[in-house]
Amino acid sequence: MAKMKLFLRTLPWTSPLLAALMLVGCATTPGSTQNPANPEAQDAADDTPQTQLIRTGLAVARVEVTGLSCPLCAHSLTKQIQRLPAVEQIELDLGTGQLLMGLTPNTDWPSADRLFQAVHDAGFTPVSVTMPTDS
Repeated sequence: MAKMKLFLRTLPWTSPLLAALMLVGCATTPGSTQNPANPEAQDAADDTPQTQLIRTGLAVARVEVTGLSCPLCAHSLTKQIQRLPAVEQIELDLGTGQLLMGLTPNTDWPSADRLFQAVHDAGFTPVSVTMPTDS
């Protein structure tokens, strides 16, 4: 116990606080907010990000990604993907690791290989890429 107290005294007072904040910042707990007893909640649950993108008239590409664990990760990946041509909108689900991209119709889209590489360049592991013509 004495060694622990000595160790804690040698750390700057902010180190434990910063460590705790970093751990909390990367903790994600996927959960379901659906309530079948409430029809309005069920209608909202049926209104998925992919459905919303389709309604806007955008073609939807999907990439399954591993390594996403916090909002900072999502921001980093989003910034990388926004640099690609024809990407108008991005939806990212940290719980499932699903990245949806709304692509401008009737334009040259990035290839599946380019999407795969962009995710990899952002520091994450792409598992699969589904282009709009694949579905």
